[in-house]
Amino acid sequence: MTFSKEAKIGILTAAALLIFFVGFYFLKGTSLFYDFEEYTCYYDNVQGLQNSSLVQIKGFSVGKVASISLAPNGKVKVVLAINPSVQIPTNSVAKLVSADLLGTKAISLQITNETTYIEPGSPIASIVEGGLMENVSSQFNPIANEIAKVMMKLNVLLENLNSTLNDNTKNDIQKSISTLKSSLEHIEHIAGSVDKESSKISAIITNTNNFTKTLSDQNNELAGTLKNFNLLSEKLAAAPIDKTIQDLQNSLDAMHVMLQKVNKGEGAIGKAFNDKEMYDNMNKSVISLHALLEDVKARPSRYFNISIIGRKPSK
Repeated sequence: MTFSKEAKIGILTAAALLIFFVGFYFLKGTSLFYDFEEYTCYYDNVQGLQNSSLVQIKGFSVGKVASISLAPNGKVKVVLAINPSVQIPTNSVAKLVSADLLGTKAISLQITNETTYIEPGSPIASIVEGGLMENVSSQFNPIANEIAKVMMKLNVLLENLNSTLNDNTKNDIQKSISTLKSSLEHIEHIAGSVDKESSKISAIITNTNNFTKTLSDQNNELAGTLKNFNLLSEKLAAAPIDKTIQDLQNSLDAMHVMLQKVNKGEGAIGKAFNDKEMYDNMNKSVISLHALLEDVKARPSRYFNISIIGRKPSK
């Protein structure tokens, strides 16, 4: 059996259209090969919900919106086409939500843990999720309230500050700032001086380090010196210093008595120092002795008879 060229083109076109529709509904999460169970829900405002919008359970697509129409009671009737393999527990809620930031609407089934299920064709309770602006407003309102409270407290603080900052207080603050500025200038001057003397300070620190190193190196010698000093102090502590001092005091007292006697002319020494005649005689004796020594020095042969071997002594 052969087909004409036109028949082949028609068959290929029909197959392409069929594949297109099947793929389109597949990408939307629906199928053309089985029937859907329909459920009904009512909304006061569907906020732009469209036919074929997704019906999801926890983000998983389980059906689509089959139709949207106005009900006699003034509400919007929405018919949901749900996969027959999905059973909806009793008291579940069909929530109208935004599927993305662009505002695309979808139905999210908030299922419960009930063991009984809603019969197909029966109504499902419905709620509407707040819009993006409503969500932002609900999140921002507590923050705005806190900001308002902070602003009120700040206003009270500023009023108290203004009432506190009278002319005298302002003058005091200005004086304090001037004093602080002057202090900072002095500190800067000191820092400059320290910076200029940094080389000397470095040398002092180096010398100090060398001194401490020397002390560390001479630790053994210092320890020996301290030990010897300790032994000396122990010997001094054990020595009869009190007795020695007492003996010295007694000797000084005896010398004082003796000097008093000499001063009064008592005894030979006292008379020698205080008797003028004895003093003159002693002076004459010293002068005569001096003259004798000079004569002996000038003419020793007169006083000493020195003989040499082989020669007669002179007279």
